Amino acid sequence: MWAHLLSLASFFATVMPKLIAAVLLPPLASKETITVALAFLTVFIASGVGVGGGGILVPLYTLVLGVGRAAVPLSNATIFGASIVNLVLYGRERHPIAQRPLVDWDLILAMEPMTIVGALVGSYLNKVLPSWFTSICLTTVLTLTTYRMIAKANKVHSRELQSLKAAVRANAENQYGSFNNLRKSADEIEGWREEKVI
Repeated sequence: MWAHLLSLASFFATVMPKLIAAVLLPPLASKETITVALAFLTVFIASGVGVGGGGILVPLYTLVLGVGRAAVPLSNATIFGASIVNLVLYGRERHPIAQRPLVDWDLILAMEPMTIVGALVGSYLNKVLPSWFTSICLTTVLTLTTYRMIAKANKVHSRELQSLKAAVRANAENQYGSFNNLRKSADEIEGWREEKVI
C-alpha cells in the first residue's frame, strides 16, 4: 500500500507540474523568450533609474517581435505593470529629510490630467497616421534623446574629470608639497641659516 502511495506521489511530483505548465503556459518561441528576458532587464534597469523605459521597450518590441504598431500599447502595458509595482513599493515611504511623503502627490495631481490627455491623443494618432510617419517620429525622438543624453554625459564626464584632477593636485600638495612650497621652504631655511651664521 505504501508503495502505491509513494508511486502516486512520485507521479504527481514529476508529471503534474509539466502537465500544468503545458496546459496553462503556452510554449514560447525563441524570439518571444528573448523579448521577455530583454523586457525584464529593461524594466529592471528603468525602475532602478526612475524612468519608464518606453524609449527602449518600443524599439525592442518592434525589432525583436516585429509587432509594428502593437509595440506602443504593449510597451504601455509593460510600463503600467512596472508602475503599479513601484507605487506599491514607494507609495507609503517618507522623504528622508523633509517631513512629507516620498511621492509628491500634489505634483501628480497637477501633471496627470495632461499626461492622460497626451496619451489619448498619441494613441489616436498612432491608429490614424500611417506607420511610416510613426516610425519617423519615433526615430526623431530617439535620435534627439540620444544626442541630449550623450551631450549631458560628456558635460558630466568633463566636470568629474576636472574635479578629479583638482583633488589629485590638492592631495599631491598636501602629501608631498608643491614645488613652490618647497622653494619657499628652502628660502626660509636659507634665511634662517644666514641669521644663525651672522
